[in-house]
Amino acid sequence: MQFFSSEDKYLFIKNFVNLAFVKGISKLLPLFITGYTISTLGMFEFGRLGFARAIAFYFTTLIAYGFDYTGAQQIVQAYSQKHKIKLNYIFTNILSSQVITILLCFCLYLGLVKHFPAIAEVKMELLYFFGISIFSALFPIYIFHGINQIWIVSLLSLLSKITICALIPFFVKTPDDKLTFIFIHVAVDCVRLIISYLILFFYFKIRITVPNVLDVVEQFRNGFSFFVYKCYLLFSTKFSIVFLGFVVHDAVLIGIFSLCNQIFGAVKEIYNVALQALYPIVSTKFSSRDNAQGFLFKYLFVVICPMIIIFSLLNYILAPYILNLFITENLALNVSLLRVFTIVFVVGALNEFLGTNILIPMRKSVAFVVMIIACIFLSVIFHVYFVNAYGILGGGYATFFQEVSLLLLQIAFFLFYQFFG
Repeated sequence: MQFFSSEDKYLFIKNFVNLAFVKGISKLLPLFITGYTISTLGMFEFGRLGFARAIAFYFTTLIAYGFDYTGAQQIVQAYSQKHKIKLNYIFTNILSSQVITILLCFCLYLGLVKHFPAIAEVKMELLYFFGISIFSALFPIYIFHGINQIWIVSLLSLLSKITICALIPFFVKTPDDKLTFIFIHVAVDCVRLIISYLILFFYFKIRITVPNVLDVVEQFRNGFSFFVYKCYLLFSTKFSIVFLGFVVHDAVLIGIFSLCNQIFGAVKEIYNVALQALYPIVSTKFSSRDNAQGFLFKYLFVVICPMIIIFSLLNYILAPYILNLFITENLALNVSLLRVFTIVFVVGALNEFLGTNILIPMRKSVAFVVMIIACIFLSVIFHVYFVNAYGILGGGYATFFQEVSLLLLQIAFFLFYQFFG
């Protein structure tokens, strides 16, 4: 019996085309403008911006916390019960929680600038990126997910990306315009946030109420597992840039690493689009089977692994041609680094599937969090060794061994659970 019927394949193609049009354009447009940014600002300033942006991602993760996941779950339940007052409470308590994290992040910003000279050198760039962190994290994607209006999020995100890409060539013309480059992102994200709140307030009648301290604390508790997982994902993609900024002290090399990392992110986004296109098909099959875990592992070997191999091989083969669109200097180094990311993608994609599709649904989130924290510490050790030994290529090697460590821990846990659980 075929794993997917003809109807399933048709639905997958339809879903993939629809998602790729919105999410693909949303991810690829900034990548196209990256070539213009590098040629205008130069790789040195692009590297400084990459270092500041990587630090700002940590602020975004802390402000957003795990509310995108837990908030959506709560909104779905309240919306299905048509409990408008509960919707307002959830929105208010999450917003209050995020105000607390914003204040904490600003204190962290001041401390980092004061105590770390490498960060002090990019303090203005980081301050502007901090604005992006606030507006991006406050964007209420969890509400639109919960009330089945995700198309609004996709449309607003797409329009904001198009606006940014249209404005940058008009206002960014020399290396002195680097802060203008960031300010355009800040302004567009701010407008997107205001529009989203206006839609919630005037169309969906969502209101801000008086926050409850205990409920705010509960929001932090509920989102902790997802927050730790998001921190791990951030370590997998951005920690190398931050570490290189402290150790290498070469903005050009950091720029090269940032470029490869951005291309790698675009490839991952296309892969995620394929996964999301499969989700409604797989969820239907999953719900109709008693042996859920067996079905998931079959899905892993029949569908996920072949997809990962295809995406990896294409990226490995096309790496020189992709990079040649953005930069011709140090091309061999760029190609080697991007190919390291290709290997990282294989292991990382498997980790994400095992964690979010099996461990967390099995209610083993505590074990998952412990594994993630252990791998974060291992990541620091790997970076110290490999970056000192291999330079910017070492950042890629360290990320690879970090992902392998998590994969081995998850496999060991599954085997232990299978025989002794």
